[in-house]
Amino acid sequence: MALFISGMKCCLCGEIMSDEQKVKMLPPFVLNKLDPLFLFHDSSIHVDCFNSHPLSEKVARLCHDIVLKHASKRCDICSSIINTHREYVGFSCLSSDELNPLSRYNATQYHKSCFADSGLDKIIRDMVSAQKEGGIWQD
Repeated sequence: MALFISGMKCCLCGEIMSDEQKVKMLPPFVLNKLDPLFLFHDSSIHVDCFNSHPLSEKVARLCHDIVLKHASKRCDICSSIINTHREYVGFSCLSSDELNPLSRYNATQYHKSCFADSGLDKIIRDMVSAQKEGGIWQD
């Protein structure tokens, strides 16, 4: 979750935030620095600024989906519970663009062995590499 200290600037309006104001703190959830939602990644924002931003509903929905999905701790391949963090591989937001093939893997989680055995590790790595080469991904 983002850090908030009175005196920080809102990432949207640039104004100073104080303890007396309502502030929304968002987790680090966007993996691509070139994604339009990266602005919200690990950020503290005035609630009013967030609510009036045209992407706020998309951000709220995506964060909700990630939290809800990851709370289940169920592998998206075998459907069994992932018991320890050592067994866990998970993604938050690979792409906020529903037409981007990486968005299919948003809010997914796997046992490390299921992930590797399925070949998804290579598929996702290749997609990210192709998008880096195409200038639409930066990490």
